[in-house]
Amino acid sequence: MSIYGAAILVFGIFGAPIPSVSNKDKAKIEKNLLQGKWELVKVEICGKTYLPEQIGGGVYLSRDGEIVVCKNSMEAFMKLRYFPIYGVGVDKNMAFSGDKYEGACEMDGQILSGESKYKIDVSRNPRRIIFIYDKDHDSTVPLDYPEPLYIYSVSKEELRLCFGIGKYPSDFKTHKNKKTCLMIYKKAEK
Repeated sequence: MSIYGAAILVFGIFGAPIPSVSNKDKAKIEKNLLQGKWELVKVEICGKTYLPEQIGGGVYLSRDGEIVVCKNSMEAFMKLRYFPIYGVGVDKNMAFSGDKYEGACEMDGQILSGESKYKIDVSRNPRRIIFIYDKDHDSTVPLDYPEPLYIYSVSKEELRLCFGIGKYPSDFKTHKNKKTCLMIYKKAEK
């Protein structure tokens, strides 16, 4: 790189330093990108890809963090050989409005919908999203189980949510020995 090219990188085009964007401004930008309705495109669990219609019963977790896709909780019990197990709803449709999140999923043949608040942490890489449920929220997570913890990335057209069990994933990759679930959404047409 020439000295001139380096000077442009350091001082910007007009001779002034290029301002950095604060985390507060980044959070505002990304919250704006999240706003609106999203539709599930695909799910990847432990390296295997599923289409939305294949997630009919839900994603079930065992105490040690094993993740399986099953038609219902009985099938999950037969696969995992653990009880209790708990299901994590993979929202086929979701919406963000202000500081609120709303989603709908299918678990054991029932459509479940709910609303919560959320917050994002743009100071981390990858970024984190935390869903905040009120005290009356009926959690299906047994007390001795680790919670799913989410990372995200968002653009105008795509939202990626990835959770790990008891710890945040370090990236958006899934493979056989990695206990993570990646959900990819597209922005719903207005």
